[in-house]
Amino acid sequence: MHRFKSNIGIATIVAAALAGCWVCGTLLTAHEGGWDAPRDGTSFLLRLCEPTTPTSTRCSEVVDSRWGSFDVVLGGRIVLVPTSLIGLVYFAAVAVWFAGVMRIGRTPLWLWRVTLGGLACGIGVSVFFVGVMGVQLAAWCTLCIAAHVLNFALFAGTLWLAGANRRAVAVRGRADSGAVADTWEHRRIGGAHAAVAGFAATAAAFSFWAYFDANVEIRRQWYKANGYKQVIAALENDESFVMREYLARPAVDIPRRDPASRRNVPRVVIFCDFDAGSSACFHKRWRGRIAPQLPADVEVEYRYIAGRSGGSTNVFDDRSQETQSPAARAAVAVLLQSSDAEVDVILRTLFDHRGDDLETTLSALARAVGLDHERLRSAMNDSRVETVLAEDRALARRLAVSETPTVFLDGRRVPDLCVNSAVFWRTIARGFRDSNDGSHTEVVADAD
Repeated sequence: MHRFKSNIGIATIVAAALAGCWVCGTLLTAHEGGWDAPRDGTSFLLRLCEPTTPTSTRCSEVVDSRWGSFDVVLGGRIVLVPTSLIGLVYFAAVAVWFAGVMRIGRTPLWLWRVTLGGLACGIGVSVFFVGVMGVQLAAWCTLCIAAHVLNFALFAGTLWLAGANRRAVAVRGRADSGAVADTWEHRRIGGAHAAVAGFAATAAAFSFWAYFDANVEIRRQWYKANGYKQVIAALENDESFVMREYLARPAVDIPRRDPASRRNVPRVVIFCDFDAGSSACFHKRWRGRIAPQLPADVEVEYRYIAGRSGGSTNVFDDRSQETQSPAARAAVAVLLQSSDAEVDVILRTLFDHRGDDLETTLSALARAVGLDHERLRSAMNDSRVETVLAEDRALARRLAVSETPTVFLDGRRVPDLCVNSAVFWRTIARGFRDSNDGSHTEVVADAD
């Protein structure tokens, strides 16, 4: 019965310390923009600090104050250490310590004294911060108060357990006919256990700090990147800007793949790489959002280049085209074998099977365009295929194409900022439609 009560007491202390971890961990969400996060579906503890509560009880009033966090210089870098993180480490250390060391009648008296001394320091810190909230800030953090109450409960519970430990030792001493209190059972937990528990608590504290610091750094970088993203999005949606960027590019001569084909229609030339995810994404966007806006008579011509492994296109790679991109050889082979084959079907099939083994890709392509698999395999070795691909590589070098997708519209290179801009392509489509009415010049002038 005595041992059962002892276990219940220790378990209660551990549970209270874990509750403190929960409260302090919830408070950590207040840092680095956490208060602006939506509360729906989150811990009910966060609802205690919602802006709907009275101003004097909002947690943000305390967390955002100078006492909410401390800057520590570590290795030449200023590290943010929130007060709630210190509380989380403190409660985690208490939980580990009591779970691993403290036992009534089995833990030396000096460890009980050390534990009470440490908790007394924690009480001092709690009193200090409660005083700061009441006197200096005149604001009360609901979760902070909960953490301090739990801290007081830990100290009171430990004080009671220490008394129970003294009584247990005294009873055992009398039972042992006057033997000293430090019995064999008493010595079963001692310095070695304390060292292990102290190491575990330190490791837990370091892990908490490292995890939080890493997340804060990631979030800061995300904020920076998000700021750049917003600037880029604003430029992409500025019609005048995207048109000026495009019209500032010089017009170059891009020979047609078929010299006999001379049509006075708008022309788009797209350099793509079947091994690059960026080309696959652009083709999907082109097919689903961009092409439907353009007139049906717009001529779209694909040029196939390939880069090094990983999809990073480098047209100055001197490796053989067969090693670089069998998919490009297959695409050209189909076009040479079947004049009725639709380029969109070829590209969609090859992009959908990007990353599959060659035989699987060729089988899917043969079925899609209605060719025999073996015939397609044989056509890939046709010398005309290498001639076409060599011409594409030479053209890419001449035009300084170094990445995919690269798009040319009526001889002008479309800037990277404009390639994925819905506003740019919508403006271009409107210009094509207006050109049929003789008003294209006005559209360009307005864009300037």
